[in-house]
Amino acid sequence: MIHMKINGIFTIHDYDERIQNQQELRSMKNSKLVDFILHSLHNTKDYIESANILFATFEKIEQEDYLNNFVISTICDWPGQINLRRAITLRLNEKDNSGIPSQILSLIPMIKPFHVSLNSRETLFQIYHFFFKMIYHNLFGENKILVQKPKPRLIDLILNLTFYGWKNICNLIINRFKNIKDIEYLILIDLLDNSLPLILEIYAKLFRCGFYKGYLEGIVRIWVLFQRLQRHNYNKASLIFLSDVFYWTINKHPIIDILKNNLPIFNDYFVENFHSSLRYQTAESNTEKQIIQKAKIIDIERNDEEFKSAFINTRNTKISKVKLISLEKKVSLILLSLFDEIYHNIGKTKNNNNETFELPSFNNKIVDIRVLPLAWSTSNLPDEEKICDAENCNITNSSSNIVLICGHSYHKECLSFLNEKCEYYFNYLSKNIKTNIISLNKRSFKSLNDDKIAEITKNNNDLDDDYEDENVETLLEETEENIDNQYEIQYNIWLNYNNNM
Repeated sequence: MIHMKINGIFTIHDYDERIQNQQELRSMKNSKLVDFILHSLHNTKDYIESANILFATFEKIEQEDYLNNFVISTICDWPGQINLRRAITLRLNEKDNSGIPSQILSLIPMIKPFHVSLNSRETLFQIYHFFFKMIYHNLFGENKILVQKPKPRLIDLILNLTFYGWKNICNLIINRFKNIKDIEYLILIDLLDNSLPLILEIYAKLFRCGFYKGYLEGIVRIWVLFQRLQRHNYNKASLIFLSDVFYWTINKHPIIDILKNNLPIFNDYFVENFHSSLRYQTAESNTEKQIIQKAKIIDIERNDEEFKSAFINTRNTKISKVKLISLEKKVSLILLSLFDEIYHNIGKTKNNNNETFELPSFNNKIVDIRVLPLAWSTSNLPDEEKICDAENCNITNSSSNIVLICGHSYHKECLSFLNEKCEYYFNYLSKNIKTNIISLNKRSFKSLNDDKIAEITKNNNDLDDDYEDENVETLLEETEENIDNQYEIQYNIWLNYNNNM
């Protein structure tokens, strides 16, 4: 079940049946390992060499002109996207002089949906680490360690508990605060009611159930999120996908119907699943030959139940529903307490020249502009003292306004005059789309002679896999607390707040 909030109205979609209907598309029975080759992928030349191996394989198993009549969707992470697209661009512009085989034009690099989800979750968690750390310690104890980059499973647990804890009490919070333009309040509304449901559901529900329209809208929103959080590279990868889709749609290319009707097929699940099995059954000390042999054995024995049972982890990793509900209610209590403090700190957030902000309800934690809703990244910041942020607003006899998720607020009349569109938000996005396109074009047209330096280099914004944190099962086993009565008491207190207003 998913709730999509559009203009303040909740639209409910039930995707459980859709996901079940698409389950067969994710079956590993439909995949076959052709070969397993060790090859470095540091720059565009490396990707071209790898593509040549693929082309040679197709010539062996299919007719020679196969790639002249068919295309291959290549589900890539960011390095694959930019390097293959660069090769395609150079081939189109320089033709045979590029030294790139014509078969490269048969490849269609496409964004990895799982990587979009994974990167958005990890990025959001790190940017708002101070908030999730507070949730974590209140749930499991101050002595529990939460590193800056926890394992994905722990991140998922905290994000999901926070989301469902918020869903329990969101109406109570929103009804009490109404249209207040307090910075702390808007930070959490944007996080809990906008970003969090987006990153949790774009892959797990929208993509997997094949809801094309919802997924496309999700990619637009995920680009906005990556842009605001300054997640370099992935703020371009999502733009590339959207550009392709819009081009195919405008030109009525047949691939768009294939994409709409078979969205879950365009997935990296099969490769990720296979790599996961291989990592589990190999060690760093294994030689290249040993790893290749193991890969082929895994593929051959994939449907052998006796073989699989030898590698199945028999530990029960499922979390009881009762325990989850209890933890969600505990998160609800944490959030109710936090929002009560925010309510009494309205207007007290300290703005340090629009570069950093001091949050009184978080022990005066200093955060940068990435934490704030997108309005603070635009050229026109919201004015907490004004009801309406419209540039030419001349309404003086109306107190009715709408606070948008970006943080700007407008009189209903002013927003209607602007065609229900925040002009500052729109200008910010338009400017950054152009900036990213210029950057992409510059990289795509760069000569192969410039490949002395790797096209993709690791920077401080990259997410690594080096985690050392608490075991999820241990955390949950130690959590035994019935808070139903406390939850009911606090819930009713907040109901009374709203009834008395």
